[in-house]
Amino acid sequence: MPVTSTRRMHQETSQGHQGGAPQTSGWNWVAMGQMGLTGWTRVAAKPLARAIARRTGRPEAQILSLIGAGFLAISLIDFLRQVDAVIVAGRPASTKTATRRGP
Repeated sequence: MPVTSTRRMHQETSQGHQGGAPQTSGWNWVAMGQMGLTGWTRVAAKPLARAIARRTGRPEAQILSLIGAGFLAISLIDFLRQVDAVIVAGRPASTKTATRRGP
């Protein structure tokens, strides 16, 4: 993604999608959640968020931020698993089998 479109998307997210979220201690939770929506995830989440917002009466921006937070959580979990795999791969052969837990 070009830098200009990333900057534009960040500006849109931080300025234009604040709808209805209570501001707690200066943190913009809606913008933070929506940072998890980039590219195809934003395109896929918009119709879903619109439908959920219509049915629940919540602002679409809040629904988008929850979906984005979910994608951020999935990315974080995947990142931590990759870090764990790198650490296990870097250990000496004698400790790999003794300390590896779970599947």
